Amino acid sequence: MQQLSLPLELHNSEPANRNWFQDILDTLEVGQQATWTDNFGKSLHKCLQQQGIPPVKTLSLFSGGGGLDIAFHDSGFEIVQMVELEAKYVQTLQKNSQLGKRLEGSKPICTDIRDYFPDPNLKVDFIIGGPPCQTFSAAGRRAAGVSGTTDTRGTLFQEYVRILKLLQPKR
Repeated sequence: MQQLSLPLELHNSEPANRNWFQDILDTLEVGQQATWTDNFGKSLHKCLQQQGIPPVKTLSLFSGGGGLDIAFHDSGFEIVQMVELEAKYVQTLQKNSQLGKRLEGSKPICTDIRDYFPDPNLKVDFIIGGPPCQTFSAAGRRAAGVSGTTDTRGTLFQEYVRILKLLQPKR
């Protein structure tokens, strides 16, 4: 595989090569078949490993089924723990963290974010997550009549901030 680079002219908003997307696909040896997005992620991950780029140790909060985690993993992030309240989603995370799977070695944790207190020795460079947004969305207000922080889901972002302060990731 070639080294991944995108030549850009800084004084111009247009990429120097207008076929940059195809260039990336070619560099990663990915065709545009039906499964190109999965192949893109796997190839990008492999390319980063081959170039010796160390993974970014990452904690995932509000992990759901792990879609965001897989995307970050493919982009060079190592998901060390995944925190999710819903047991059915944690089952998916457990399957995807088994040997040979995309999130191999990640540790799924089934708990309410308010009850999650990471080990003080947990060292992460980055934290990702998607706190519930229903109470802030127009659709959520119309469907349930709730808004903002008057709903308990609307305060969960504060737990995200609590964990950020506690772990103080590098990035």
